[in-house]
This record gives sequence, C-alpha cells and structure tokens, in this order.
Amino acid sequence: MREDVQKARAERLAEWREKNPEKFRSIVTKMQRAKRSKSSGSKFEDTLAELLPNAKRNSQVRCGVKLKQVDFALPGLWVEVDGHFHFFPVYGQTRLDQSWERDAMLNREAVRRGIALVRIGLDCFTTGGMIRARFAKAVQLAIAEKREGLTCIGDLYRLSPWERGRWWTSKSAPRISSR
Repeated sequence: MREDVQKARAERLAEWREKNPEKFRSIVTKMQRAKRSKSSGSKFEDTLAELLPNAKRNSQVRCGVKLKQVDFALPGLWVEVDGHFHFFPVYGQTRLDQSWERDAMLNREAVRRGIALVRIGLDCFTTGGMIRARFAKAVQLAIAEKREGLTCIGDLYRLSPWERGRWWTSKSAPRISSR
C-alpha cells in the first residue's frame, strides 16, 4: 500500500477513534473475548503454528532481570507476531511506549544471544489470519534462514522507534515466483 494512502487511512482511523471512544473500546473488547481456535494464540499465530510445528509456543525468555514472552521459540529462532497494540496507541501513548520498550528489550536480547528474531506485523496477514501472498516468501525465507539478529516483516514497522535490522516491506519482500 502506498505510504500516503496508508497515512491518510491511519489519520481517518485516529479521528474516528477520538470521536467514538466507547464504540472503539467495545470493538477491541469483543476482539479480545472472541473465541479462539483450539490453540491459545491469535488466528495469526495459528497460521504460523502450521509453519513451525515443533516450536514451543508462548515461551518465557529472560531479558536481564525481566521475563518476556515469545510467541514461538526454536533453537536459534524466535518468532513474534506483532498485533495492533505494537503499532497504535489503542490504550494510550504510555502503553504503546511500554510495548515498544518491551519489544526493544527482546530485540537486544536476541542480538546479544546470537538468535534470529523474526517479527511479523499484523499487516502481513489477511483478516482471516492467512499470510498475505506478498509477504509469504519473506516469512518462509526468514524462518528457514535463521539469520542472527532482527528481521522485521511488514510495512507497519515504519511506526516503531527501534532499529529494525533487516526490514522487508510489501515492496521489498522477496516474492514467490508465479511459474
């Protein structure tokens, strides 16, 4: 999606949220209470679980004195699915800043340990939870390569304040050939 279109859409959404805080809170609450599949993760995580059948889900990782949850963990690889709370101030800027600090803490820990950390933004998924075609190859490649350090996949990471490491956007992500 073009950056100007995405920016205009984000501005309209922010304006609507300001004018309709109760309705927005109701929508978010319904999403949080919605029935999940048999796993304990989001529908996005359920899709990734098929790509990572041997991964430990919701692992606790020690980052200094703090523990941080990782959505998927394998030897040498951590995979995080970053939902809207990682990009937008749904519960205010303070909560978003705290989320970014926790993300940065995990990013630093992965680099310190020489582990591949793959962050996949919610814009890489359809509303049905499937990986969008334009990001599918990037996700598969990042998981298969287990390249040490941080790899971010998705356009929304332009909103994050921390260093993105290797960053694949909808325009730069490797594609699946159409042969």
